Amino acid sequence: MDSRLMKLLNMVGQSDGRHLTIRQNRSGYFGISSDEGKVFGFVYPQRKRLKVEIRRDWAEKVGRQDWERELENGWYNTGISSVYWFIDNDKEDAYHSVARLIKALRRLST
Repeated sequence: MDSRLMKLLNMVGQSDGRHLTIRQNRSGYFGISSDEGKVFGFVYPQRKRLKVEIRRDWAEKVGRQDWERELENGWYNTGISSVYWFIDNDKEDAYHSVARLIKALRRLST
């Protein structure tokens, strides 16, 4: 598994002592799931960064509106917008910010 993804997962686990469930699909990106198996986001390893995709309405439910990009109708072409955060390989604060987001979303989706 990508070391940057492992770093992010460890940050999430360290913050609340629970391991995060992820699954890699055939295209090489990872689905992030709640304890019940509900996918609430995706992580796309890219050469110089990680790209994290979350449904816009879920991001707003946990009080986050600081995304870097939005794709209308991006969530499985359902009419729901997707929002993205990018974690540059050397940006420690970005890792912590996204780890807090994932922790909040995992609680919301369980």
